[in-house]
Amino acid sequence: IEPALSAIQREYTDDIRFVVHCGKAPAFKTLVCEHLTWQAGNEPDFISGFDIGLIPLPADEFARGKSPIKALQYAASQVAIIAAPEGAIKKILKNKECALYAGTIEQWKDSLKNLIDDFELRQKLANNAYQRFTETHTLEVVFEQILGILSERQSK
Repeated sequence: IEPALSAIQREYTDDIRFVVHCGKAPAFKTLVCEHLTWQAGNEPDFISGFDIGLIPLPADEFARGKSPIKALQYAASQVAIIAAPEGAIKKILKNKECALYAGTIEQWKDSLKNLIDDFELRQKLANNAYQRFTETHTLEVVFEQILGILSERQSK
């Protein structure tokens, strides 16, 4: 998605900054970004400072099998999300309700522009994703699901 991000960076110049939070600094050709080294447990501190979280994934079997942890982290932090519509992402983030889907460079660029320019849309998506997260993925909800499964198995 680098071409889309670079185009947005040129268009919005001083209004935005891109932050990449991962173990190894990316080798972008044209995109200027800040790299924050990933360390276990520090994600909430970094993510809470984001306005928009990006989840680019290739359209392949590996991506379809990946955990949606990044989507859950963004949702729990009330960050608006743009994501490739792959695998579990489609199950937990409804397009245009909890996130914007982007599969092409143009879709990434258009989605970024929409969220940069429309604060209310950013807030709506972030709030909806957070609501969905609290309904389906909080510790209490997951604990109750596990108890239900164990009770069901014990009664067999």
